[in-house]
Amino acid sequence: MISCFPYRYLDRIVRIEIPSVCIRFFTPSIEDLIVSKLYAYRKKDIQDIQDIIQSGKYDANKLAMIVQEAKLSSLNERMYQEMVDLYLRHFGGNDHEDQTI
Repeated sequence: MISCFPYRYLDRIVRIEIPSVCIRFFTPSIEDLIVSKLYAYRKKDIQDIQDIIQSGKYDANKLAMIVQEAKLSSLNERMYQEMVDLYLRHFGGNDHEDQTI
């Protein structure tokens, strides 16, 4: 599972405000979650990616940077390139065309 998250994702975790006495809750950033879903790419992940795209609640520049950074944590070149291909398929249109991966 951890191989689906990009290098340094812990630097971008987001605190979740859930009332509790002793525990603080965190989640990966939406952009890190997108990359993990591109790596896993199950039916549910595809739907989640489409929902995120429709919501517009992600930072396209941050996502592009994290996709590039993910190469540092990828288990192998093939897995990374498959994820990049999926990224380009879902996010490669219009304002993303000129981004170099």
